[in-house]
Amino acid sequence: MTTNQKRLITIFAIIILALLMFFFPISFSNKIARGVYVDGSDLSGLSKQQAENLLNEYRSVLMNETIVSFDIGKQKIDTTFAEYCFDIDFTTSLDKAFSIGRQGNLVKRINDKRMAAANQIFLVSDVTYNEICLDNIVAYLSDQFDVMPIEANVIFTPEEYDFFAENANPQTMFEITQGINGKNISKESLRELIVSALCQKENTTIEVPFNIALPRSSLEELRQCTTFIYHSSSYLNSTKRQNSNRNHNIEKALEKIKGLVVMPGDTISFFGLIGEPLPENGWLLPMADFFNKEYYLSFPELSQPATAIYNAVFRAGAQIIEINHHTYPAYSKDYGYGMDAYVKYGESDLVFKNTSDYPIFFDAYFCYDSIGRPGYVDVDVYTFPIGKNMYIAPISEIVETIPPPPTEYLEVPQESYSYYNWTFDEDLDMYTFQQTAPRDGYIVQTYKAIYENGVQESPGVWTGGELISKEEYERIEYPAQQGLILTKPANIE
Repeated sequence: MTTNQKRLITIFAIIILALLMFFFPISFSNKIARGVYVDGSDLSGLSKQQAENLLNEYRSVLMNETIVSFDIGKQKIDTTFAEYCFDIDFTTSLDKAFSIGRQGNLVKRINDKRMAAANQIFLVSDVTYNEICLDNIVAYLSDQFDVMPIEANVIFTPEEYDFFAENANPQTMFEITQGINGKNISKESLRELIVSALCQKENTTIEVPFNIALPRSSLEELRQCTTFIYHSSSYLNSTKRQNSNRNHNIEKALEKIKGLVVMPGDTISFFGLIGEPLPENGWLLPMADFFNKEYYLSFPELSQPATAIYNAVFRAGAQIIEINHHTYPAYSKDYGYGMDAYVKYGESDLVFKNTSDYPIFFDAYFCYDSIGRPGYVDVDVYTFPIGKNMYIAPISEIVETIPPPPTEYLEVPQESYSYYNWTFDEDLDMYTFQQTAPRDGYIVQTYKAIYENGVQESPGVWTGGELISKEEYERIEYPAQQGLILTKPANIE
């Protein structure tokens, strides 16, 4: 072996030894390479356990000392990451940090080590938080700092208004106040800002985003809510006018109706409104005439004001939940067939619901005749109209007329003769008294009709226009009534 050969072998051996000494720590050391960071923490030269301990300390500081501040006008609220059930998962980032310089062939390992030392490698840990905790904080801020709008309001004072006064203006019953905008936190936007702050893992100040909260109704909408929809008026015949107890009860019921405001979604029952119509509550039992003898009904008869209300709410577009009818077409001259409402406390009621987005206002009163007797039962209704110059009205159609059965004749016992005012019937050659008059029965179909381009002839009285909708509403049967004539022999005075 020549001298040069020996020299080359020696140099080669030295190089191999140097390479082994260099690569042994690279391949077999349990330390993390220089220049490797996780969430800004320098893990250079640390064992995996040492790095995990360091990151756990960082986690504790981050959870308890890092602040998310909320800037809400002149107020500021601080929260820690811990309040969001915040946590950091270092598993993936720590494994990746430890793997640098340990994967691939020898050349790749050398390059990875050199790049880490020269350029630094910054790894980011995974962030976790609890959705419920986050939602609770957003809800808390919303509860504390949302400002509800102040609704525009209608003050309704019909007590001093006189419908029959000269130049009477129904709008004087209404005072409308302007609404004021509120504000509410934009919850979705706030959640996104909080999540972004948690992912940044540093102190953050969030300017809380708000949305404007508008009042439900504008001033103009409430002005339209005071539109006079219908003047519901029902005539008292001469007999009823003289029934002071009955009139007392009707007036008492009208006092309960006067000033009624039914808000959107509210359900009203007639007896829920007026209360229990019992004598101990100031109600009187009305007189009636039976066999020419005065007697008192066992309950206050309140179907006439109930019918006035029924027709008012029908035209206002309210939903009728319960309606009962008489056995004959009562008040048909005022409202048409099928538009009566029969009420009796404990047995039948009138119930309706305001399904619109606007309040319904009621005024109610007696209209007196020239000598001071009540002549009409009046209920006026005001609400948002269904459209300009549009109105709702019932249409009644008699589907079938049912003739009454033949009149029945009944001879009364002698001891009852004095009860009746007898009339001698020459055709029958006997004395008679008509206890019950025969009456036709009817099957009636009612419709809910809508007209446009109508004309308001007087306040609350709409006529004319084009029929644009006719919806079947109710089918009612009024039974025929058999006549009954009482008799006594002609030879008995």
